[in-house]
Amino acid sequence: MYLFIGFFKEDEIDRKRKYISEKNVEPIKKVFPAFLDLNHAHIKATIGYFLGKGNGQKPCFLMDIDNISASEKNIIIDFNKVQELDKTSEEIRKEIYKKSWQFDWIDKETGFCPLLLMVDKQTFDSIRKGTANIRKLSDKGEKVRDLKAKNKWDEICKLYEPLEDIHKNSDIWDNPDELYEIGFACSKMGEPQNGLEKDREHLKTIKRYRDLSLRFYKRCFELEPTSYRYASSVAYRYYQNINELTKPKGRRDGNVSEEIENAHEWFDKSLSLYPTSIKDNYRKGKMILDKQLPNMKYSGRELLREDFQEMDNLEDKATNCLRKAIGSYESLSDDNRKKYYRNEYIKSLYTLGKFYIDQVKLPWNEFLCSRIGNKFYSPLFAETEYLVYGKELMEKCYKEVIGIDMNDELDLGLLTNISKKSTTSPVDILYSLGVLYFKMYFIKHVQNKQDNIQVYRSYAYKFLNGAIDLRKEFRKQRIPFRNTDYINNCLANLNIIDNNYREAIYNTKRSKTSYIKNTYAAALMLTNDMNNIREATRILKPIVSDKHNLSRNLSIVLLAKAYQLIGEEKEQERLINDSNKSVDRLLELIL
Repeated sequence: MYLFIGFFKEDEIDRKRKYISEKNVEPIKKVFPAFLDLNHAHIKATIGYFLGKGNGQKPCFLMDIDNISASEKNIIIDFNKVQELDKTSEEIRKEIYKKSWQFDWIDKETGFCPLLLMVDKQTFDSIRKGTANIRKLSDKGEKVRDLKAKNKWDEICKLYEPLEDIHKNSDIWDNPDELYEIGFACSKMGEPQNGLEKDREHLKTIKRYRDLSLRFYKRCFELEPTSYRYASSVAYRYYQNINELTKPKGRRDGNVSEEIENAHEWFDKSLSLYPTSIKDNYRKGKMILDKQLPNMKYSGRELLREDFQEMDNLEDKATNCLRKAIGSYESLSDDNRKKYYRNEYIKSLYTLGKFYIDQVKLPWNEFLCSRIGNKFYSPLFAETEYLVYGKELMEKCYKEVIGIDMNDELDLGLLTNISKKSTTSPVDILYSLGVLYFKMYFIKHVQNKQDNIQVYRSYAYKFLNGAIDLRKEFRKQRIPFRNTDYINNCLANLNIIDNNYREAIYNTKRSKTSYIKNTYAAALMLTNDMNNIREATRILKPIVSDKHNLSRNLSIVLLAKAYQLIGEEKEQERLINDSNKSVDRLLELIL
């Protein structure tokens, strides 16, 4: 066992006795539950250092422990000061502070570490050596600081060319601090430029830099295997690769599954060293939910029971990571750290909240067909408790990003300004809240339950309309934004529940997306106007023939009903005969 002990006064050194009161034993007990082992432990080395203002420049010192008496009430340590070290107390405190977040030593209420730390040799040496043992930067390394401040990544890389031969220079290859900066610059140079994702020469160039960045980061980890920073950097580079390979119109020169496997390996290494890391817990959770699970579901191969079990396990891992990121942030007492990690906190709230909301699947197609067919329909709903979890998280996200109460009127000017600087778009947050309350309203409506139904309905309209209004504001100000017809579709569905078919038609009539054309056609048919039904038939015919239409079953069923309504029985019969059995249940409800 190895110890670090904090002192406030020289008198304690002169008396050769350190007394730790019950008040200060409590934080030690929280961090080191086995602290009573001090009574019989073999202490191999101890360093004392000074705490408090004005004591930072006092040297730390080695101690010989004569005796330790530890109890729930106090800890008494008899010792001799052996020799002063060539390191100040401030330097030791900084190293301890760095490790404290990694090992969760910080007291959440006070923001301080315990006065006594019980560590293993590896951690002891890491703190003892710390920044005082960092090798002097090479002449090139001194220039890097200035270039980094100016984001001149290409010039940093040019300083060290040929980069492949850096291992021949031990002053750099054995210096993790300088090598890390080179790796960081290479990683920046390895990012694809917009518009060049298909350019072979560009892809070849940036691949070189990406591979070099991984090589340098991994070397840093070889040199300092207890530093989560380097493992985290490797994991993040793989995480970036995944995002680049799955981005619409992104590069396609890699294997997503292999990158995910590599990212897992290095996230696990980083999180084993720093289990409460907000950034790595967020990134790992998001990678699983947004990249790995879709990659498995839509791989094109038939999924076996083992695959579904693995996906369930991955979901558990992802949600645990995101909950840990949220919990770690909410337990922070340091305002500067809260500011630093705020974006990851918001994104964790949004990602986990959206996941829970998406878990509740509505039988919308069945409801729609029963409405058109005028049939009674009373489904059962499973796992609706996920909406409660999603509600709590998404409302927290809304409050953190927008800064107003749920009941306050939406301010487009405020929302537009926030959109320009927020990493999580207010449009996405408003839409997610709209979907949440739409689902809650739908369930109450179908079950014919009146408690809170109007509250859910009101919120659904408020947030969906707010998202659409904000998108319109973007267009006015020529702020680029992706296609958001899916918001109109959800609002149209809400209007269909309320029999507002004209509004639903207005919401969806301009969309070119197949599943939204289904909604448009359904709204037309629900008006019972023959001209509208003929228009629905015209809309549905081409999308029924479209093999890429993922909602083709609903398209077939709607067209079959439209044929029935306009008296084209032969066309209806031909369509039904050509369809597969997967549409039978919907046909029962609509015909």
